[in-house]
Amino acid sequence: MLIDWVNNASFILESAGVRLICDPWLDGTIFNSGWKLLSETKLRYEDFGDITHIWLSHEHPDHFSPPNLRSIPEQFCRRIETSEQLLVE
Repeated sequence: MLIDWVNNASFILESAGVRLICDPWLDGTIFNSGWKLLSETKLRYEDFGDITHIWLSHEHPDHFSPPNLRSIPEQFCRRIETSEQLLVE
């Protein structure tokens, strides 16, 4: 098992062919621009090509960021598993 920190509360858990990203807030500000990430995120949206699952712990914007989810390339969204089909509309 491999755990790779991404930013804020986001990390990637890799095990047995699954690459799950938790709470992907990768860029931008939240809470009416009151919060920003302390460091630049190294993971890019193009890196979602090998992500198999997304897990969102709850709906606070530092854990559930619709702008960030919409920035994931569509070809990756179609095959990423989520508890709700949030990525493909």
